[in-house]
Amino acid sequence: MRESNAAIPIFWQIFSGLAVLNASIFAASFFSRRRISSIFTVICFGCLGGGAAILLNRNVQTGTVLALSFLFPAMNYIFTISHVCLLPICSF
Repeated sequence: MRESNAAIPIFWQIFSGLAVLNASIFAASFFSRRRISSIFTVICFGCLGGGAAILLNRNVQTGTVLALSFLFPAMNYIFTISHVCLLPICSF
């Protein structure tokens, strides 16, 4: 098997966190009260992550996964983590 660089998942984690943070700020900017915006964005991103987990158990086309991953960072995180977990584990 090919050797992998440890920096790839580290940078992916950092960039994914920044994407979710920016999406949260963008969604919160539509509300005038801070309490409502924070609760709404947490619930929405939780539902998007749950929807991605439900889609993992179904036979979904690659185009659908790519479109949802591109539009919603929470779904991108779930899809990528599940893909990485399904890869064979290298012996150390």
